[in-house]
Amino acid sequence: MPRGNLETINPRPLVMEIVRQDIDSIRYAKAFAACRKHRIDLNVFVEHDRAAFMEHLPAFVEQVDDVDYINLFLTSLGQGPLPADVVATLCDSMRIELEKKDLRKYINSILTAHVVKRPPDYEAGLTLLLRLRDTEPHLVEDAVKYIIFLVDADKLFDTALGMYDFSLVLMVAQHAQKDPREYLPFLRELRALDHYYQRFKIDDHLRRYEKALTNLSLAGSDRFEEAMAYVEKHRLYDHALSLWKHTDRYESRSCLYLPRAKKSSKAMVAHEKALEWQELFELALEEATPEQELKDMAYRVAEDLSSKKRTSEAALVLLDYAKDVREAIIALVQGSHFSEARRIITLYRKPELLIEIVYPGALECRAQIAEDVGEMRDQLRKQVQRLRELRVRKVEEPDAFYGVEDTDLHNVDVMTDISMAPTTFTRYTVAPSNISRTSSKRSSRSKRKLERKIGSGRKGTVDEEEYLLKSVTKLVDRFNNTQADAAKLLPHLFQFTEEHYAEGLTLREDLSDFEAELSTAVEEIWQRPPEIESEAPPADSWAVRMQEHEKQRHVNPVDKVTKPELAKQEWKLSFPFFRNYWSFLFWTYSPSFDRIAPRTCCVLLDHDFATNLHPLHFTSVAEHNTARSLCPSKHLEPRQLLDYSGIIPAYHAPVLPAPALR
Repeated sequence: MPRGNLETINPRPLVMEIVRQDIDSIRYAKAFAACRKHRIDLNVFVEHDRAAFMEHLPAFVEQVDDVDYINLFLTSLGQGPLPADVVATLCDSMRIELEKKDLRKYINSILTAHVVKRPPDYEAGLTLLLRLRDTEPHLVEDAVKYIIFLVDADKLFDTALGMYDFSLVLMVAQHAQKDPREYLPFLRELRALDHYYQRFKIDDHLRRYEKALTNLSLAGSDRFEEAMAYVEKHRLYDHALSLWKHTDRYESRSCLYLPRAKKSSKAMVAHEKALEWQELFELALEEATPEQELKDMAYRVAEDLSSKKRTSEAALVLLDYAKDVREAIIALVQGSHFSEARRIITLYRKPELLIEIVYPGALECRAQIAEDVGEMRDQLRKQVQRLRELRVRKVEEPDAFYGVEDTDLHNVDVMTDISMAPTTFTRYTVAPSNISRTSSKRSSRSKRKLERKIGSGRKGTVDEEEYLLKSVTKLVDRFNNTQADAAKLLPHLFQFTEEHYAEGLTLREDLSDFEAELSTAVEEIWQRPPEIESEAPPADSWAVRMQEHEKQRHVNPVDKVTKPELAKQEWKLSFPFFRNYWSFLFWTYSPSFDRIAPRTCCVLLDHDFATNLHPLHFTSVAEHNTARSLCPSKHLEPRQLLDYSGIIPAYHAPVLPAPALR
């Protein structure tokens, strides 16, 4: 019988047996060739013995080293019957081995390993391209074409958009041959938005609603109502609660509903977190909270209030609910509320707290004000000196001073005006012309960036002078606040010990000196330089147009920044002279140490003013009678009658010899 073609027949069971033997013997190249020749599913490498294959995966990569073969194997895995988690594990292991061996050679295989997963990991593949874009641009260009061949271009475009990288979006759109009219208007609209609101719009476009709500919650409090409408629209209630759960807005809203739900304990927790201490203690007393628990709550709330600079409220909580006068005085002194601290000390009969807490606190407050004044003085002198240098340079070297800085160099955006795929001539035309850039409407985001650049006042730029003027304006505002603090402190310094009195005089002198220096500096730097009159050129001439252009270009920063005004604070306590240099007034002893008689206050000869009033001098018998009516519990004797000329807010004065009687 004729032999025929028996040598070309390969029974499948026999072929499978040989393939299995080759796999067991780790002859992966031979087994792979047999599978390709006889069209055997490449999943056999994994299904035969998965554990052994995973163990010898480096050998598989070493033997089957052709990129196309590895791509074929990975594609078979992705389309095969293996579970998704097994495919993901195999692809990740294969990717790691390929990256170790040669990333540049196997970049297409690595991308294949990302996209054949179930679900595909497009974002990881695009991240790899971003990583290589700057170092291997030609390699990335080929890789982008390959991944677009593997994956639907629209899905890849949406993935790139979801990574919030517009340069990557443009790169994908170009190589996918998408019409620029389809995506450029949308991208330009997105670029004009703020950071988080831009991301919200992108996520909403991609229907990633939970992620969109997260970004909208970060876009600022002014977007809160829009966020609530978005929650209603997409029914994102659980996610919204997780986003706003630990915020003040959540606590304040929950306080309204929890009591109605008969959940008083949770309502109290919400009130405490929102620092709504009035409602908290009202509810706590209604619920008959134990005394010790109420005190602990008061201490917690007072600590939180103090951390928010709400020291007067913290003192009220400590007094009313913790019954702790000492801690209340400490809170008041920390907030420089010395009058209230002294009132409470008198009310609760705790004179020792005046010496232990108020006296040191007043000195600390005085030291802090002095430190602030020193910082402001140093800043003012440096900035005034710099302004003088700039103005000299402006006069001597106007061309160098007004040299136009190319702001585009600080604001380069990659491929923002591309409307077609790159061609042979693209490298000569990628950068948009100045004309097209000028004619196009600047987005609001670009305007904000330009404003920040102008306001940065980098040294040596034409905007530095304007920046310095704004800085001096802020310094004046800061000094006005310091004056207000000093106005509250100085009367108390003059009422305490000799040390406080001396510190008060020094502080008053420092403030007066700096006020004069600051006022002089403001007048100097906001003084307009005299304008040089030049011969007027003929009307409608080229010179007129150029002169007008130069005027617009050389706008004086003094015209842009409003001159600040120093506040007129009543902190300069005056000490009028009396005939024979006497200061004879008396202090009104009452539960409020700060209450001073209409025409009189005392000169104490003893620091313990709460228990001792010494005989004083009065201007007339009527003055003495007024003193007796205001201090009925003290025995005051008029000794010498002198001429009286006004109120002196000084409460420690030297004892001088009595003048002769008139």
